[in-house]
Amino acid sequence: MKGFPPAIIRLAAVGEETNKLGEMLARGGKLEEEAATRRIESVGRIAGPALIVVLGLVLGVLMGGLLSGVSSMGQSALGVGAGRKSVRVPHCHNHCCVIQQS
Repeated sequence: MKGFPPAIIRLAAVGEETNKLGEMLARGGKLEEEAATRRIESVGRIAGPALIVVLGLVLGVLMGGLLSGVSSMGQSALGVGAGRKSVRVPHCHNHCCVIQQS
């Protein structure tokens, strides 16, 4: 029979020979259910930490993009970079007055 696990087929054959087909199919169903539960739990044990790592990477990329944008806006607001140079105001003797020129 296609589609059934070999253990279930053997249990059905034994059940037919002993006139206990219902009991053997119930036993086979219970065994398959336990096996499926074990597989699902093992996938869950692996998927949990993997999802945490993936979410951490996504958050890291988002935060990096956000901080990059904020940093670039701050630099343009202060006039830092982009070929600008600072020039001291001639009347100021304590070097506190500086203007930016392009």
